[in-house]
Amino acid sequence: MNNKSVFFASPYKLNIFLECPRKYWYYYINEETKYKQPEYPYFTMGGHVHDTLKNFFNLDLKFRTKDKILELLETFWETKRGLEGGFESLDQEESYKVRAKKMLLKFYENEDINAMPILWHSRSNPKVEVTPGLFFTGVFDRIDVLSQNLLHVIDYKTGKEDAEDVRNIQLPMYAVLAERIFKKPVVQISYLNLGSGRWNSKGLEKGDAFDIIGRVQDIVAKIPKSVEKEDFICEYKDRCFHCNYLKELGFVLN
Repeated sequence: MNNKSVFFASPYKLNIFLECPRKYWYYYINEETKYKQPEYPYFTMGGHVHDTLKNFFNLDLKFRTKDKILELLETFWETKRGLEGGFESLDQEESYKVRAKKMLLKFYENEDINAMPILWHSRSNPKVEVTPGLFFTGVFDRIDVLSQNLLHVIDYKTGKEDAEDVRNIQLPMYAVLAERIFKKPVVQISYLNLGSGRWNSKGLEKGDAFDIIGRVQDIVAKIPKSVEKEDFICEYKDRCFHCNYLKELGFVLN
């Protein structure tokens, strides 16, 4: 297979194109700005919370204590903090840290801490070829095994900044990923808002996999095959705010 005919589709990548084709060009094609983005406090906090929960469920049941979940948060917080994490002051950082602790304590007190999710041990993100040349990829938060060896794909949300996928792309794609990798049917997908404790769940049927593959194919078909900036047209023009993050990084946009 020719590499030029291969496309790796993640929910994040597709949503960037749907938000603004020009932003897609800046983030995935233009070498000067490729993969560059500023650090934001809520993303840093969210990353630490996700890492904490992933590692918490990697522990034996006897070690899953309230103190341990907070200890894990402290450990991950030290890996990115201060200006490196996008925090403008110690007070701002502390407020986000308190928010993270509240989420984790709410989770510990209200959710099933004895769950035994399938663990993804590879350092690389999962990916599967769903049609010739089209790969699905992404990052699993959690996959639970239900009765009869059925799967439940769960995605954590950490607040209003981390909105659920209104286009309904992320979890259906992850369901296809999980089914192809673990060879078990996915019958349920859920978002769990860690701030409110609210679950948003949906059952899946056999035809849903074909639906999301078709929808992703339609989106990918709209992405220009060229690398020219002018081919990635932003319909908002001067009113578009999606590329403003590049100004924060010091780039001058034409």
